[in-house]
Amino acid sequence: MGRNLSLLALLPALDDPALTDDEREQARQRQDETKARQAAERAHLRKKAGDRLRRQEVVQVIDEQVKVADEHLRALRALDEQLRNDQRLAELWRLRREGWSLVAAMAEVDRRFPTPPATERG
Repeated sequence: MGRNLSLLALLPALDDPALTDDEREQARQRQDETKARQAAERAHLRKKAGDRLRRQEVVQVIDEQVKVADEHLRALRALDEQLRNDQRLAELWRLRREGWSLVAAMAEVDRRFPTPPATERG
């Protein structure tokens, strides 16, 4: 490719008075092709830069969504642990499995495990 470019440099310029009309037209075509190629190269570089920027934005959005999902999972795991250690809830489920009505089971749980006043709960 370097060889072709060096040979192109030896071609006469458009303003050379020794050129015929056909040679001037060929020189104009070469000049137009060079400009078009350079414009295409610049457009390609702009497109690549835009694509790279869009990919970075997508990665950033995905990273933010992953962080939010991780926080949500941590909260759900903490809640799951809290529910697994809740004696009142475990007793309510046991009574319901035994066939107690919801109202009766809740009353029995409240009787067995009285809830502390709001000031003591923390």
